[in-house]
Amino acid sequence: MESGRASPLRAAVRMCRRSMRAGAFACELAARRRWLDPGHAHWIAENLSALRGFAVEVVGAGPGDETAALVIESCPIAALAVLSAVPHASMGPSLAALGEPWWPRGAGGPVLLTGSDAEVLDRLLQRRARVVPVAVQLTGSPAGSRWSLRGGVTRARLRFGAPLEPAAG
Repeated sequence: MESGRASPLRAAVRMCRRSMRAGAFACELAARRRWLDPGHAHWIAENLSALRGFAVEVVGAGPGDETAALVIESCPIAALAVLSAVPHASMGPSLAALGEPWWPRGAGGPVLLTGSDAEVLDRLLQRRARVVPVAVQLTGSPAGSRWSLRGGVTRARLRFGAPLEPAAG
């Protein structure tokens, strides 16, 4: 088989798989709709990131159970990637305004905050709660790819940093 034909064929097969997964996901979501709760957001985020065609990779140790908040930049794709990697995470005020109706709020796990949530972040740090920054690196498809995604994201790499220390005073 010619190498020029292999790439478009593989991309078409991947697209068909995504379509089949989307159909199965939609059927299962419709069946679960009555009993969906904030804990299911992780399951929804995993499926949506797979359907959108990007892989989520966690580099290093995760946030840990005692983490009260995760700080990311204000980006819906970054928030989706974190939701797919961290069970029971919920949205802070600034991300909730950008997000989807199914995004959890106050689910009991770490809250996703951005720099715009300075008041919430200050209160958490004053209480000496564990707040962990998350570096989210989004990489795109190769230039000129016919099968690239709308946003061009094919991989999200999450790196959890060291917990933030409250400033003196």
